[in-house]
Amino acid sequence: MSSHLKFVELQNIRLVVSDLDAASEFYRDVFGFIEMQSHEKINDPVLTSWFGFGDRPKELDINIRFMFIPEVMTLALMKPEFKDGRHKKWHPFGNTNEITGGFQGYGVAPISFLVEDLDAAYKHILSFAQDPSYDNISISAPPQKLSPIKPHQVSASKNSIIHGNTALLERYRKVWETRENFHFRDPFGIHWVLCSNVV
Repeated sequence: MSSHLKFVELQNIRLVVSDLDAASEFYRDVFGFIEMQSHEKINDPVLTSWFGFGDRPKELDINIRFMFIPEVMTLALMKPEFKDGRHKKWHPFGNTNEITGGFQGYGVAPISFLVEDLDAAYKHILSFAQDPSYDNISISAPPQKLSPIKPHQVSASKNSIIHGNTALLERYRKVWETRENFHFRDPFGIHWVLCSNVV
């Protein structure tokens, strides 16, 4: 079997929540997380695949808000919504065991790590997924880049430390499309995302 993965750092922990503002207030007040940028109405196939909509990304908008504690941890709060306004009940802490089924609940979503070599990391995980001695490892397609996003899809609320910093928000927007990742679910039902580093 191939050598161990070479991690750079924990990129973020993603939490699927029903209300971004309420969740931001809670994690800010209780844990001291600092609010950063928000991304609105994202329907990139890479992201929607985490929720089982990779083959029909236009049906699902994903709203994301980043919060962090310096040099400790970053949270990515995520709120999925159907674009046509129809209701979907996301069950608390409910998920499926198949990549194609996607995450179907509130709670911890994919845990994201930066790795030194994304292609090597994909081959490494794929080798385990193809090994019959390891059951129930579901892996996505090879690494893919995120689709570009428009300026109105990046913002910072009045509670954000970067509120009004349009230059930094534009930088985040441009960096977005340089991100590349793949995801997999391990035999214990935990969903992981491995990402390339970005400048």
